[in-house]
Amino acid sequence: MKTHYVCYMESLEGDEGSYYCEVANGEIIRQVCCFGANYYWSTLHECKNERYDFTDNSIFRGPKKGDTPISSEEFDRIWRIALDE
Repeated sequence: MKTHYVCYMESLEGDEGSYYCEVANGEIIRQVCCFGANYYWSTLHECKNERYDFTDNSIFRGPKKGDTPISSEEFDRIWRIALDE
């Protein structure tokens, strides 16, 4: 079963944004970093921008305080936006 979460994050420049992740069997398998109108997608083997590549530690130890569960439909909507940019 896959679960999906969104939480607060900051860009490398300090801009506020959101981090979306898809988790399966305790591991993050897809993620999107969003800052305003800029979306950066990544998986274990590919990424849109090397500055926002896949997490160094894909083991999901959450949810933690501030992680908000979202639906698979919402995650897929964000993922499609990131891919289309």
